[in-house]
Amino acid sequence: MSSFHAYLYAAGIAEQFLPDEYHLENNQLRVPASFVLSRTKNGETLSVYSDNVWDLSPYLPNCNCRLNFNSWLESARKNDFLYCQIRANMKKISFALLYIKSGKSIIKSIEHRHAILRQFAAIAYKNGCTLQQLFSDVAYMSKVNDAYMNVSYQKAIHIKAFLVDCFSIRQ
Repeated sequence: MSSFHAYLYAAGIAEQFLPDEYHLENNQLRVPASFVLSRTKNGETLSVYSDNVWDLSPYLPNCNCRLNFNSWLESARKNDFLYCQIRANMKKISFALLYIKSGKSIIKSIEHRHAILRQFAAIAYKNGCTLQQLFSDVAYMSKVNDAYMNVSYQKAIHIKAFLVDCFSIRQ
């Protein structure tokens, strides 16, 4: 059981309202487009993996939690190949944070992590690379450093938390 599902069970979410359960196979993250990420209080599907906005609000009382994978860069053409690649990277990372990351569930801080991810996505797009390239190719590290040179302490804490979570997924 994922930490996400464990959190939802502990919160008393009835089984018919739960999102689908995910099982990692051969250490490969392959998520079907129809994978249900959230359901309404009536048990109807609210968000699936292929959606460009994931509504997780039903699982966070008093919170309007929507992860938007479309609006992270206003100047991009929505059918641009690189834009689509980065959006696919963003979905995989967000999904992994929710379903693969071990330990305490990330659901309460997923909006903060998503905000940081959107910033990294914009940096990647502006430098003509994917998120995978941005995080793994030394040539792009100076671009990341330049982008975050003068950030506030609070923002630095959010960036660190995001990177620590991403690193824990890779373990």
